[in-house]
Amino acid sequence: GAAAGYGTIHARTITADSWRLVRPPMVADETAFLNLCVRCGQCIKSCPTATLQPLWLEAGFAGLWSPALTPAIGGCKDDCNECSKVCPTNAIPEFGPRRQDKWTVKMGHVSFVRELCITYADDATKPCLKCVEVCPNKAIYVDHQNPPERPVKVDFALCVGCGLCETACRKMVVGRPALELTSNGMGSVAMLVADPTPELPPSMKQPVHPTEKAD
Repeated sequence: GAAAGYGTIHARTITADSWRLVRPPMVADETAFLNLCVRCGQCIKSCPTATLQPLWLEAGFAGLWSPALTPAIGGCKDDCNECSKVCPTNAIPEFGPRRQDKWTVKMGHVSFVRELCITYADDATKPCLKCVEVCPNKAIYVDHQNPPERPVKVDFALCVGCGLCETACRKMVVGRPALELTSNGMGSVAMLVADPTPELPPSMKQPVHPTEKAD
């Protein structure tokens, strides 16, 4: 029975969908992370968006109770370093609250499935750019030429893997979202933009009040 149980766990380790397992910020190596993580749950308790959740057997027995991002619940905030502050073993490397400290390496990458985006529906008349609004690094390109404005692709170098866009997309649809966070690119260098404010199309920008002075 013990041997059969080990075989089942081992098989699960091999066939697990590891491409969907995204670790906390600044974690660059899965093996090193699992060796250091003591499954204390402090990072999970401290996460303000509750995106960090313990795994069951998604990563096999070795990953049991280790934390991973859960975009179905929330994304990783741009200015938060709570998990880094409370990790007792440095499994999550310590980093500051500035985006330059946190997003120097990718947590993962978001895949975009155009066929699932509601803005591409035949009866779509208004742009849905919730993903663009929440992206902390302007990683989502928008087609401004053919209204309604639509997301086109996610830039690999700019996407930091925070999952905020997937969380926003899930709130707009029933079923599978058009944006899905993956572990692709974990630990690779991310390119940060100087101004993280999303560049929305003119139709979605707030008009300047007559009594206010435009910049």
